[in-house]
Amino acid sequence: IKGWACRCLLDDNAIDSDQAATLLSLALSPGNDPGVASAWIEGFLSGSGSILVHDATLLALIDGWLSGLSDAIFQQVCPIVRRTFSTFAKPERRMIGEKIKHASSGPTRAVLAASDHAYDASRGSLVDPVLALILGDPLP
Repeated sequence: IKGWACRCLLDDNAIDSDQAATLLSLALSPGNDPGVASAWIEGFLSGSGSILVHDATLLALIDGWLSGLSDAIFQQVCPIVRRTFSTFAKPERRMIGEKIKHASSGPTRAVLAASDHAYDASRGSLVDPVLALILGDPLP
């Protein structure tokens, strides 16, 4: 519900993108329960993934969070995240995949802001098969 409420505030211009990014960043903080964080994302993205197509900061925050999860926790939250992304229209999933693919060629400002660590392309490429499964399209 908290993620959905944040999205409603953003859609109604009651908060701006930077404020939404701050709330998302807080929800995805390492100390939070991963199940609660993935449910927050599910609420925030319910109905449309277009926000991730148009806001690189929010996309980088979610990407950075997913990339930083341990294998066991990733396995725990993957069904929720996959279910959320499966509700997006195919063109949205394709555009999100393209944006993540292009961002993986080097660290972006948003990825660096979301993490204290530099982006590791070899580690990031490990999630390509899962992203292909989530997005419904094989990544080239």
